[in-house]
Amino acid sequence: MLYLIFNEGYSAATGTELARVELSSEAIRLTRRLRESLPEQPAGPA
Repeated sequence: MLYLIFNEGYSAATGTELARVELSSEAIRLTRRLRESLPEQPAGPA
């Protein structure tokens, strides 16, 4: 889900702006918070 939010911010599907920085920034912020809350989990696919 966070990946989809980031992508929509990076390359907006609708609207006059190509990028929506606030969406990308929020996805990055939420991903960092999630990662902090799950320190025992691997960072990527195994």
